[in-house]
Amino acid sequence: MSLMAQLASWECPQCGVKTHYKGLCRECTEYDDTGIPVKPVYRVRLNHTPTTHQHKTPTKTDFVNARRRQPSKKQLEKMKEMLNATSRRVDGEGEDSEEDFMSVGEIIAKVEEE
Repeated sequence: MSLMAQLASWECPQCGVKTHYKGLCRECTEYDDTGIPVKPVYRVRLNHTPTTHQHKTPTKTDFVNARRRQPSKKQLEKMKEMLNATSRRVDGEGEDSEEDFMSVGEIIAKVEEE
């Protein structure tokens, strides 16, 4: 929700009178002698965007990954340097082989050894 929340706008579907509160339209609603509404006319919200809450149930892997120690900035920089050093441009003729690539686990192990 933003700091400057937009006011709700309500409008009567029959006469088109706009207000900032919901309820019955006083001009269009028919009342009996005692003041009880006989034919109520409810206002309709104009700026309403219905959203549904999508709840994701956390799994065990989410919990474990949240508690797992994240690499430091220096470790991340070393990993990026290693990836950039081992990466090469592949043209249309060039073919990649399995030996050209290192898994992320191997890279992290090398960084931790240093």
